[in-house]
Amino acid sequence: MAFDNPITTLPGSAITGPIDGGQLIDGSVVGTKLSADAIDGKVITGAVIRTTAGTPRIQLQSSDNTLTAEDGTTSFAQLTPGKLLFGGYNPNTGNKWTGGAAYITADLNTMTLVGAGDTTSGSADYAPRLIFDAGIFGLPKSELRLDSLQAGTPANFKLTGAVTKTGATWQTPSYGTNWAAGTSFNGNVGYHSLQYRLDAEDNVHMVGVFVAGATAPTNPVFTLPAGYRPAGSQPVWCQRNNGGVLTFGHLYVGTGGNVNVPTGSGLGIAAGNEYIVSGHFPLNTIP
Repeated sequence: MAFDNPITTLPGSAITGPIDGGQLIDGSVVGTKLSADAIDGKVITGAVIRTTAGTPRIQLQSSDNTLTAEDGTTSFAQLTPGKLLFGGYNPNTGNKWTGGAAYITADLNTMTLVGAGDTTSGSADYAPRLIFDAGIFGLPKSELRLDSLQAGTPANFKLTGAVTKTGATWQTPSYGTNWAAGTSFNGNVGYHSLQYRLDAEDNVHMVGVFVAGATAPTNPVFTLPAGYRPAGSQPVWCQRNNGGVLTFGHLYVGTGGNVNVPTGSGLGIAAGNEYIVSGHFPLNTIP
């Protein structure tokens, strides 16, 4: 039988046994006739549950376990197991790229956040993607990249404005024995003592003055910490003042971080010498 009118029961009574879809016609179950806990704890299988017949609405789809917010024929938000999708999804075709739509996917399984937009309507082949990848659970990874859905097809990347690498502040070295910071060079005062820092492209900059003590020191002048050490030995421009005699040369930075004053580069080491540095070297960590 079918229920042609809203279902009602007498107080204390109930409808026993299953009611299949053939027994219910449109409008036969009225929301105002259901108590708040009428289906609490019950299992509903093979169903599509919608908050309203029209749109906008929220829909729970049992066939693929998705929760969708719809507006017309387009879904602007969808929750699937482990994923959250915003914008550009067509629930009728299952195509995220229909009509050149853009979308953002948050994938909790792979810990990625992907934003993409179609450049050829109806095709996913050339859709560029901006991806933030925090790594799969338990694996340390953090990556921000722009690529293309089609293998071997690079996506163009355009950045307008300044890029600032946060946390890359000037660092003061811990000098070796009989080496020290200086603020004057060849009678000129007001210089900064030697400091170093990373820039946004993974170059280490070294600028400022250091001096040899009253007793002639030996190498290294200081040692750069991990994260500031080059993949191969690198020179850094330096000028030496040896009692008024000025010479030019290079400091050499080794892969272990030692900053040395070599005697064969136009420089040398003697008590009371002053050294002024201005240069940078690459870490070669960017492919």
